[in-house]
Amino acid sequence: MGVRDTEHKAGLGEPASEISRASEPGVLMSNWPPALTERVVAEAFGLADGYDGDPLWERWYERALDEGVEDELASLGRTLIREAWSQRWDSRRAALCGWADDGEQLLELALEQPYLAARRWQGLLDC
Repeated sequence: MGVRDTEHKAGLGEPASEISRASEPGVLMSNWPPALTERVVAEAFGLADGYDGDPLWERWYERALDEGVEDELASLGRTLIREAWSQRWDSRRAALCGWADDGEQLLELALEQPYLAARRWQGLLDC
């Protein structure tokens, strides 16, 4: 079994013949298959599992607006999620900021109790 066969059996993406090569400035040179490289980079930035090009905080903000959350509160929620990531908050605190469930509980709170959401989120940011 060759490298190409091993990659496909392990589900690591493209065949070895299509290994990514840096052809433009700023592109990561890698001997890994492109799909694996993208997953590793997404994981490094905390954006794995459903990464679609926008970070969680931007996807959450857009969804919150679509669901009817006021812009000011949606912006506060976006800031909370982004700060949890950028400051590398511990897993317990990050979970309160949407990282455990892609922001589902944050969205629910914003829709059902917007004033409580604003107080809680601002409190987390002020800690």
